[in-house]
Amino acid sequence: MVRGVLLVVGLLGVMTATTRTQAQGASADAQPICCVADQWSVRQVHTYVNSLVTGYQVGEVVSEMAYDAVNQREVYDTLRSDNFGPVRQLVYYLFYQDNMMYVYNKKTRTCVWQTLNKPFPVRCVPASAQILDPKLTYGVGEENVTAFRAAFSSPRRDGSALHSTITITDDCIPLVEKFTHFVHGGIETETVEFTDMKVGSVPDTLFDLPASCAVAIYGSPRHYPSLSFDF
Repeated sequence: MVRGVLLVVGLLGVMTATTRTQAQGASADAQPICCVADQWSVRQVHTYVNSLVTGYQVGEVVSEMAYDAVNQREVYDTLRSDNFGPVRQLVYYLFYQDNMMYVYNKKTRTCVWQTLNKPFPVRCVPASAQILDPKLTYGVGEENVTAFRAAFSSPRRDGSALHSTITITDDCIPLVEKFTHFVHGGIETETVEFTDMKVGSVPDTLFDLPASCAVAIYGSPRHYPSLSFDF
């Protein structure tokens, strides 16, 4: 991710969306409470708080993301990075069917590649989630949307758990997600705000690799895209 290595493994397989009412009280292996659409794009504002890393306690990263479950690919374009030293103008291209990730540096116009070695993340609120607030209203008068807030835990690669709380509309459009995990005796939290979400076909051009990626060398980028929203 933009400030460390946290690759959250999502639920396996593309699951069929279901209503929150149908899923409440179901067992953990039942249909999820809801799943987002197969294709969408969104702007994300990440705010990080790390209780252990001196000088990096608080930071904010703004990125644009495109998600394509049909072709199992994602792209993350970092627009702004505050309080993390130099601004990193990086674009991450993740192609799960090819097991490849390309990282393009917009400033130097260089590109490196690395194997993904992780399944395609499915974006769902699991049936095991606890509904904290069943009905929330955002907006004024008739110009409003209804949402709910849910909490759940997801396994991490190191065997620990990532504790998530998400506020999401009844038709499964995410508004805010917060997740917390314990690292080396400290706590790291991340809050993600989702804006300008567009549901529907994602243009293929968003996944076109820059020319330098055709001759990319193998690399291990210090920073990886924050695969939040892996609920």
